[in-house]
Amino acid sequence: MVRAESSEGVLEYSLGAILKESSAPEHSLASGSAAALSVALAASLACSVAKALDPQVEATGFIVQAESLRSRAVNLVGRNRDHYEAARQELEARIEDPGHRDHRIGEAMKESLQTLGLISGAGADTSELASNVARIAPDELKPDAVSATVLAESGSRVATVLIKANLLVTSGGSTLDSAEAELAAAVESSKAAFALLG
Repeated sequence: MVRAESSEGVLEYSLGAILKESSAPEHSLASGSAAALSVALAASLACSVAKALDPQVEATGFIVQAESLRSRAVNLVGRNRDHYEAARQELEARIEDPGHRDHRIGEAMKESLQTLGLISGAGADTSELASNVARIAPDELKPDAVSATVLAESGSRVATVLIKANLLVTSGGSTLDSAEAELAAAVESSKAAFALLG
């Protein structure tokens, strides 16, 4: 199994390594990490479009924000990986021994939910940024910016789906409420961006 030393170490993965680990039966780059990767890619696309804008267009703020969101999403890839792995190990230990450290199971699941909530929020923020970039982008660049909103929305949506699934075995309704609000915001941003394509 491929393992990075830190969250930023995910950047050292090759595409082949990411796909290999994601497709393994006991992978640690689970769906939540895939969602965060989608957000990171969306931020990169938005950054690319912002950098390609006419020099007369003030895009520095968009570039800085996009790079910050990309870094935030990459960090969440590793964070989700670690929390997912911890939760999986605790649940497996419980299956083997029903009395095994139940409080740690709850802690691991809570941390996993919190990370998924952060992924949903990062997706919403990235979708909004990409939509704003699309508004000022020339016609030939708008499709890339709009695509970024879709990728970001998908990351937020996947995170929300996973939170709902995890709530079947733990508590955390407030996390779901926040994630659903973030998803709704991401959807609105992508809709606004799509409208720009005419």
